[in-house]
Amino acid sequence: MDNLNIEYIEGFAVQLVGYKTWAIDEFGIAQCYLIEGETQAALIDTGVGQGNLRGIVDKLTNKPYIVINTHGHTDHIGGNDEFTDHPIFMNEYDDNISHIERLSDEDLTKFFKKSFNEPGFYGQKIYNMKRRYGKFTYNNISEGDVFDLGGRTLEVIETPGHTQGSIVLFDKEDRYMFSGDTIVSTPILIFNGLNSATVEKFHKSLDKLMSFREKTDIIYPGHYLRPIGTTYIDELWELSEMIYKGEASSSSFDLSHMTTEKTIISKYRKASIVYTPDYVLDMAD
Repeated sequence: MDNLNIEYIEGFAVQLVGYKTWAIDEFGIAQCYLIEGETQAALIDTGVGQGNLRGIVDKLTNKPYIVINTHGHTDHIGGNDEFTDHPIFMNEYDDNISHIERLSDEDLTKFFKKSFNEPGFYGQKIYNMKRRYGKFTYNNISEGDVFDLGGRTLEVIETPGHTQGSIVLFDKEDRYMFSGDTIVSTPILIFNGLNSATVEKFHKSLDKLMSFREKTDIIYPGHYLRPIGTTYIDELWELSEMIYKGEASSSSFDLSHMTTEKTIISKYRKASIVYTPDYVLDMAD
């Protein structure tokens, strides 16, 4: 039976996943979310920018809206240049990885081919090399910033780990957490080339999220069209501590489509982290 709650618009799978909250799945590559309040809306992440995301957002809401990036990776900021007439917000610690307009055709080709290898990819294996990604400007956001959408708010929680500038957004009124790539059901990636922090610093980020654990019912991650449970916070907290204390078992994990580094994976229950040994301990400590 067809899921009548999923609508396909411009090739994107769009699903109403909560109160005035839409998940916009970009061909199985990345998740964007549109959250609407009484006075304005917020678009969380903009995917790889290979579809008409702007048209979808403008169809779903008639309220003014802002754009918030959970981190600076290409599959989360790729469509930002479609929204330069709207305020864009991102943590400045990811500025160095957010300049998609500087990527060469060769780099873009490699990126899109990598995207086609993502589990769950359902788009056509065609990338529009004629599309020229434009520059965008953004406003910095940091710990404790609150976006008032009217009747609901989004609080910024800085969560360095997957990237230095990763954030999570907490919707207090609806008890939702929008986690980007900080909390996902697939492995958390922490290694060179991603602008990652360390596993130890990631554990400290999870310490902060633990304080929101009892205030949250659902986590909306940056990948896959399914919300996940808050137990992922607990299990990632346990696993990251085991890794940086040297107590976790590990095995090799092939990510050759993403990096030349020899990556390893550690698991604990449903949680998993892929990393390299040089990205375990925070040497700044």
